[in-house]
Amino acid sequence: MSSALFTFSNQCPAIPTKAVMNNPTIYNDAVTSVASDTSTVILQRILGALKNVGAESQNLGAASGLKTNVTSIAANAARKSITIQNVDGSVVLLIKLGVGASATDYHASLASEAGAGTGGTLTLSSYTGSLSFFNTANHFTVLELE
Repeated sequence: MSSALFTFSNQCPAIPTKAVMNNPTIYNDAVTSVASDTSTVILQRILGALKNVGAESQNLGAASGLKTNVTSIAANAARKSITIQNVDGSVVLLIKLGVGASATDYHASLASEAGAGTGGTLTLSSYTGSLSFFNTANHFTVLELE
C-alpha cells in the first residue's frame, strides 16, 4: 500500500497577466494650479491617479478633509487606511487610538508645521477604531480611504 505525497507535472501553470491600461485619464477638474484647490480636491486627484495606474479602487471616507478644533474621529468598519497631517503652525497634535486623548495620555505626537507640507504625519493601515485628539485648538488634514 503506497500513496504519493507529491504529484509532479511537466506542464507549467498559466501565469496570470495584468490588464494593460491604454491612455489612462488622470482626474482633472481643469484647474491648472493645485495651490487653489481644496484639500478634498487634492485627495481626489491623488486617488484618481492611483486608480489609473492600476491600484485598487478606493473611496474617500466621510472623515476626509481639513479639520479645525476637532476632538475625535468616529470608528469606521469600512476604513482601509487613515492618514493625518498636522497643518497647524504652532500646535503639536496629540493622537490617541480610542477616546480620551490628553496632554498625558496619547499614542502619537505630530510636530507643528514649519512650512507648507512639513507638519508631522501619521498613517494607520487597517485601523478601524476611533481616534481622539488633544490640543482642542488644532488644524489638521485627514485622508480616510475605504
